[in-house]
Amino acid sequence: MSGELRESKQIVQLAPPSDYELRFFGRTRTPWATRSDCPRRAHLEGSECRIALDPVSQDALDGLDVYGTIEVLYWLNQSRRDASRKSPRSDGQTA
Repeated sequence: MSGELRESKQIVQLAPPSDYELRFFGRTRTPWATRSDCPRRAHLEGSECRIALDPVSQDALDGLDVYGTIEVLYWLNQSRRDASRKSPRSDGQTA
């Protein structure tokens, strides 16, 4: 697993996934060069990020332009996948 294990995280042993599969349609491009450069909490008026679409996925997005806003779910490629509990502020509080 990539990423450091902070004191406020709790991890579990995960079995390999067998009942689902993720399909990515592109990559998020950010102005940050390293994981440590990334802000812990983003703000709407913060840096602009872009989505670089995989050409194979282009047709699946036809008609999206009629919406004023969309929600994008993203996968942080350097985050740990075995964290079951995490303190957002690294203060040990998870409630």
